[in-house]
Amino acid sequence: MNKGKEYFTIISILIIYIIVFKYNYILNTSIMDAMHLWLTKLFPSLFIMFILSNITITSGILKKITSPLNNSFNRIFKTNGDAFECVLISIISGCPTSSLIIKEMLNNTRIDERTANNLLTWAFWTNPLFLYKVLTIIFNKSITFKIIIAHYITPFIIGITSPSNYKENMCINNNNFTNPVKCLPKAINEAMKTMLMILGTITFYMIITNLITVYLKDSIILTAVVKGLLEITQGLNSLINMNGSPIIKEIIALTTISFGGLSIHTQVNSIISDSKLNYKYFLLGRIKHTLYSLIIFLLLKIL
Repeated sequence: MNKGKEYFTIISILIIYIIVFKYNYILNTSIMDAMHLWLTKLFPSLFIMFILSNITITSGILKKITSPLNNSFNRIFKTNGDAFECVLISIISGCPTSSLIIKEMLNNTRIDERTANNLLTWAFWTNPLFLYKVLTIIFNKSITFKIIIAHYITPFIIGITSPSNYKENMCINNNNFTNPVKCLPKAINEAMKTMLMILGTITFYMIITNLITVYLKDSIILTAVVKGLLEITQGLNSLINMNGSPIIKEIIALTTISFGGLSIHTQVNSIISDSKLNYKYFLLGRIKHTLYSLIIFLLLKIL
């Protein structure tokens, strides 16, 4: 690290220290809010999904169902191995669970490294039930469905159009069926580690978000953008009481959902850090997802 970066880092840390001491009450409130969100909303839904997805992949329980469709799926999306099963579970589970699924599939040699990074680029969906509940508070049902459709269609468009050195007959080691009970202890251990990482990430970004927005009280739109950039839930909630142009609210909402927020990015980067997956593919995918979904949404509005 050169001296310029060192000085910038030191000054930034000092500024954060000063702000934290000045707004200590925000620090305490943010930590309690983050823990409440994690305990009441995220842990009950994500913990069991992490366990089930790990057992499903490790045991190969869905292999017989998905195998007949693998070849067709792989030709269309330029993937290899059991990519269809990986995408199917990812759609149901949402993100960041999808990144954990891709990693587990790679570790279990159900997909190869090229396919794993390819899927990391585009296999990204936010839970549709969560989106419907939040968006219907902000928008009417017509706009809500258009946002969800744009968000869900876009990954498949990115997957089909992504360049790839696809090799149709590449051999992948497909595991035989394993008793799911034997997979349970490891699945629980992995799920707990991931959930604790998510708790730390959410807490950090909630503190940063609340500290930044202290200085943005007079700019409701900028506050919504900043919150959405940092964390999805806070970003969408900030739109509920926001007045102004409906199209601006719609664009902010869809951008927030499609990009994922830096909190999700940090979680994904942490999940894949000890694997052969590269975060740059995830980042590139979120930029594409944001641009493509906005175009699709505007077309849906015109039609």
